[in-house]
Amino acid sequence: MSEKTWRQRWQQAQSDPYHYAVMALLLLNGLQIYQIEDLAQAQVDLDSGWLRTTDNHTFPLSSYTRDALAALYESETALSNERILEAVRAVEPLIDEAHRRLAGAIWITDEELQLTLETTGSTDIPILPLRFTFPFSISERLEIGETSEIAQQAQHTLQSAADWLVEQTLAANVPLPQRILGLLRQGSLVFLVASTGVSGLNLIHNVLMGRLLSPADYSQLTFIITLQLLIGLLPTALQTVAARFTARYQAHNEESLLTVLYHQIGRFSWIIGLVVGVIMLILSPLMIQLFQLDGLNILLPVVVAIPFFVRMGPDRGLLQGISSYYWLSVAYVMEGVIRLGIGVILGYALLAAGRSLEGAVWGVAEAMLVTWFISWLAMRHFQKQSQPAANVELSLERKEWQQLAWMTGLVLIGQALITNSDFLLVKNFFSPQEAGLYAAVSVLGRIVYFGALPLTILLVPLIARRQALGQPTRPILMLLIGGGVAVCSLLILVAAIFAPNLLGLLYGEDYIAAASLLPVYALAASLYTLTNLVITYQIALGSGGETWLPILAGTAQVVLVLLFHESLAQVITIQILLMGGLFGVVLWRVLRPQPVEERDHIIPAAG
Repeated sequence: MSEKTWRQRWQQAQSDPYHYAVMALLLLNGLQIYQIEDLAQAQVDLDSGWLRTTDNHTFPLSSYTRDALAALYESETALSNERILEAVRAVEPLIDEAHRRLAGAIWITDEELQLTLETTGSTDIPILPLRFTFPFSISERLEIGETSEIAQQAQHTLQSAADWLVEQTLAANVPLPQRILGLLRQGSLVFLVASTGVSGLNLIHNVLMGRLLSPADYSQLTFIITLQLLIGLLPTALQTVAARFTARYQAHNEESLLTVLYHQIGRFSWIIGLVVGVIMLILSPLMIQLFQLDGLNILLPVVVAIPFFVRMGPDRGLLQGISSYYWLSVAYVMEGVIRLGIGVILGYALLAAGRSLEGAVWGVAEAMLVTWFISWLAMRHFQKQSQPAANVELSLERKEWQQLAWMTGLVLIGQALITNSDFLLVKNFFSPQEAGLYAAVSVLGRIVYFGALPLTILLVPLIARRQALGQPTRPILMLLIGGGVAVCSLLILVAAIFAPNLLGLLYGEDYIAAASLLPVYALAASLYTLTNLVITYQIALGSGGETWLPILAGTAQVVLVLLFHESLAQVITIQILLMGGLFGVVLWRVLRPQPVEERDHIIPAAG
């Protein structure tokens, strides 16, 4: 049944108290037909929000069901069994789909379940039939009016699922301008636009620096930016942990745990940032020699900014967890603006003295400091108003924090190996001039990858929503892959025909020598972009089973480039072969037929 039909049936039912109550009990409370038929004999406590059926099952009532039952009891001094049976017969054909939708809604809104999926990467937690889903799986053990922790969790779980179902399928259609205004109020749309805008700012920064610097100096600046990206794995992992558990603790009103999380992860980030900074300072002579840098003055600005940059992660995570998207947007945008503004200003100011590279490097370091400062500024209120609570049991909580941090770290390491290891190896094995040419080609070739990032942000909630409602998700994946192939093919064609013009226009005459490399690098970046879409699709379905593949592919890339690096073209060819194989494997794993024994126990939601 379509969402429009569900919405119509729900609205029509509200005109009759019997039909309204029966529909609510079926769709938003998950009762069986025989349990609804005995409603007149059931024990109902509207004050505490519980219902006990004649077969001794106790269910928490969603607020919508309580309202419907309250309206029914107000209109009838004694319930009519005939009217109840009449309403039951009207909804009986809907029971399977109604229960499947409620099971899906519990799956998508249950924070504990989603956390398990994220931390374990398990593919063995599908949308189960409703009778096997909490709280229905323990309905025989619950008591009416119960106030235990498990009972409160049962009420919260069912209410969250009911709220989601009403909002997604039963509420009246909201006009497009009003939906956009709502997104703007939440800030999520602003954050999406801001994230895309930052990618554009970074592209402009790279192009302007390429025109300002020689290929040799540009290769050093690209090394510093790559180093910043690798160091950024630490704050990103901390941000993910902070965001995930902040949302969870806030939803459960666990202010003590939220405060402890913020203070402990904040202290840890300072320590790890200082340790990494000191290690880099000690290893700086080796790095200068290995990556052919001019001297310590190229590394020092970034080394100084590292502790602040790592400390930024928990602040951003807490802002993300409480959905403070406006502050997040400001932090992301200002990082790009400062890097571009200070880099260009100092670069041109020091041009006459031949020290433009140092000015550009200081722009990168200043951006790292500013993004920390903005996040800290946003968190000042939290720091003043909250103090760590005493006597909070943290052993299990810390274990969950660590699990998610490790899982996130593995995923990020795989991405970093694929997207950054090639340049670091090129910087070591090739001359500064050749490394600069490769850096320019990689920036332009990755336009397709960064352009697809907003698609991955939108893909996760879209796929998860459709799966929860039992709607087919595979057509969306095929549509995205088809569109991605078309766009990537067009970009590769443009790169093949206009490579000299693009490099000459954007970077200058010194970079035209790399024109033959641009289309093949664009092909490698396109294959990785398509692979990332498929992996994101799997994650949206609650399956982290593909996350190990990028780590394997990234490791293979490092090993093969270490063995074969006679030319830049050979390095890119290795990436094409690996990314093509990776894309083929992840797509096959998604499209392969599902074993019969799995299908027998899983609600068909990913069609």
